[in-house]
Amino acid sequence: VGGTRAFVGVPGSAGGSSLVSVDVASDALTPLLDDAFFFTPGALVASPDGSTVAVAGASGLLLLDLASGQARSAAASFGPSAFADGGRWVFSAGAGPLFAVAVDGHVAQVRIPLRAPANAIAAAPDGELVVVGDDTSLHVYCMPESSLHP
Repeated sequence: VGGTRAFVGVPGSAGGSSLVSVDVASDALTPLLDDAFFFTPGALVASPDGSTVAVAGASGLLLLDLASGQARSAAASFGPSAFADGGRWVFSAGAGPLFAVAVDGHVAQVRIPLRAPANAIAAAPDGELVVVGDDTSLHVYCMPESSLHP
């Protein structure tokens, strides 16, 4: 994030994983989430301003506020995620639907059924387009007026 921190999943006890922050200058490790949360490798993304990290795992999508260290559950998703609109929205998709969740704590979620489990996701900076990749194709969704449509 901004060239100062990296986020890494490290093996934990009982086959779980822990999320740590690594200070690039000093190599100092800061634990962020412990073995109680099992995240999916590759399903970790930082907001553009570096204030929030989205971690998607078996128990759903968590949004971690780095200033406070507080995590909150955001959606029942467990796959790749992407931030958009300056970090105001996070999109996440896995084997279930595509979720769009407002990062500011707004509870509204937009759910779009996907044709196949997602392997990758990307969002335009303004959040108007979201691309979801599965094993065979890419699907483009647009979000006019806070509502996604395939």
